[in-house]
Amino acid sequence: MPFRHSLAQSYFCMNGNDKRKNMRKNVVLSAILLIGFLSASAQISIGVQGGAVFSKPKSTYEVNSTLPITVEASSKTGFMAGLIVDLPLGESGFRLMPELNYVSKGGRGSTQIGISLPTGPAQIGIDLTSTINYLELPVSLAYSAPVGDHFFVMGAGPYVAAGLNGKTLAKFSDDVGISDQEEPIVFGSVGDEIRRWDYGANLMAGFIHHSGLMLKANYSLGIPNLANEGNPELRNRYFGISLAYFFMKGGR
Repeated sequence: MPFRHSLAQSYFCMNGNDKRKNMRKNVVLSAILLIGFLSASAQISIGVQGGAVFSKPKSTYEVNSTLPITVEASSKTGFMAGLIVDLPLGESGFRLMPELNYVSKGGRGSTQIGISLPTGPAQIGIDLTSTINYLELPVSLAYSAPVGDHFFVMGAGPYVAAGLNGKTLAKFSDDVGISDQEEPIVFGSVGDEIRRWDYGANLMAGFIHHSGLMLKANYSLGIPNLANEGNPELRNRYFGISLAYFFMKGGR
């Protein structure tokens, strides 16, 4: 037993030493690879950003009803927050600027429905506020123009977005009073569900201060109809304004 115990101790100690040696090798190798990556990507700037979103979807309503119905759409204020990367492409002035953002889109609409009651004609007002939150990835090819130590940038590119969650709040008003009804957004391909995936074009312009601050405006133009058959057409549109700060500053 003592021999076996000593043999076992030697075995585990030897394997422990091998493991520690391998670990040190892996750490050294990882450090070398990281240094090489940072050297190769010395021009990359990475920042955080946040701002306001003013969304007004493009909708086409096809109402088949004998009731007099009017629909008026208006913009909704939301917010966005995320990361932005600035990668100059050589000395040409062009740069690649991908982003990863949490964006609160949606819209507002008001409807008046005329109905006939025994007491006479009446109007029911419906105010709708829809909020859909997305994880959005726009990638812009931009061109920069230096102004001293600062830069103006303008660019465009595609975006793709995945719906995360959302809700619709309806307020009904008539001669009696006002009542509210809230419904969650359901993603899917049938009925009243909303299609989860969105994509389109993104236009942007901004000013990058030498301190690392960037003031940016963008316009997002959704392409696909997110509503399913039988619903009004719905395409995302929004104007955004944001402030970014590059905490990791590479070449400009």
